[in-house]
Amino acid sequence: MHVEPRARQNEHPFETIRAIAQRRGLAVHEISANQYDGHLFIELHLEVEEGSSLREAHRRATELENEILQATDPGARVNIHIEPLGVKIGGAEEMKELSRSVQHFLNSLQAEYHELVDCHDVRVRSADHKILVSCHCAMDGGLPITAVHDITAALEDRVKERFPQIFRLTVHPEPVEEA
Repeated sequence: MHVEPRARQNEHPFETIRAIAQRRGLAVHEISANQYDGHLFIELHLEVEEGSSLREAHRRATELENEILQATDPGARVNIHIEPLGVKIGGAEEMKELSRSVQHFLNSLQAEYHELVDCHDVRVRSADHKILVSCHCAMDGGLPITAVHDITAALEDRVKERFPQIFRLTVHPEPVEEA
């Protein structure tokens, strides 16, 4: 028995697009859709083999676009970003090194952000070709949450300036008494 992925009736357009891509053996991500001039405007990233020519990659994107239009809204606009399949972000050792570097950098900011006592538990991972970082930062438990939020937002900005490859940093603030 062979099963083909298919969109269900009243299915969300993202699921329809994923089913079409899967049926065609294509890798897609970063799918977005919104209304534009009364029709859907769909954007997505299509991954193709690294050795593909633009002609071949564009042919695959056009075929995908046509099938998406048939399955969703024939008046829709589809914009497909084409990129090499499985662009490597980094291996486990590179992620560990980035984790150590981010932790060292955050703790070097203590002179500038005197409320910051310690940053630890830095975790680096990749998802959808993006580097995501999370960490815990200990501060005085008596600080108002508005001040804490401003500090964590500033720390996030500083880290992203220093490490532009990081897509998102999420700081978990915690009272130093509980760290």
